[in-house]
Amino acid sequence: MQEEHQFDFPILFDEGFQLSHELNLTHEFPDDLKEVYLGFGANLPEINGYDRWILPMPARYLVDVTGLIRDSTINPDYTQRPEPSDTVEMLRMII
Repeated sequence: MQEEHQFDFPILFDEGFQLSHELNLTHEFPDDLKEVYLGFGANLPEINGYDRWILPMPARYLVDVTGLIRDSTINPDYTQRPEPSDTVEMLRMII
């Protein structure tokens, strides 16, 4: 994504959900929901390359050049996301 969009800032890729687990941002699917996803052809362990039925909660962290987290948004409802324009404006304020 970073190369495709020519971003000049790093984007975290959480392979194996390591950071998501540390931050307690993952949730495991109950059996009935697994069946629903499989019915849509979405085998999450296969898609994610991870042997468990988990997904991370949507989270956005804005971190300044010193490593200080300047803003965070975490919401278990994946339909509720920060507006991209708000994120860009916040990034402008911290750089």
